[in-house]
Amino acid sequence: MNYLVYNAVEAILEADTSLSKQDKVKILAVCKNPSMFVEPVERILPRVLTLNEVAQILRVTRTTIWRMMKDGRLRRMDYWGRARFRQDEVERLMGIGVEQIKQDPQPQSG
Repeated sequence: MNYLVYNAVEAILEADTSLSKQDKVKILAVCKNPSMFVEPVERILPRVLTLNEVAQILRVTRTTIWRMMKDGRLRRMDYWGRARFRQDEVERLMGIGVEQIKQDPQPQSG
């Protein structure tokens, strides 16, 4: 790593109070030797699920998944014209409870 870049990273880390000293040491070690840093792809990229996988996880039909997309309860991503879903989005839905997932959303008054 370029000496000037390393010094810049070191200065930024010194100013950052949110990181522990141990974390700062790890970051600087990676800067010195990037090959020691091998991050699993699963931790870098979000897990993406198919419509069938989401339906299976939530134990609902594909039709229910399409309704949930239409009414905004479930956000989708499009990959080459195919619906895909982030795992964290599905986990968010699981946190609200299966009974609420199966129900149609209540109209908002306002």
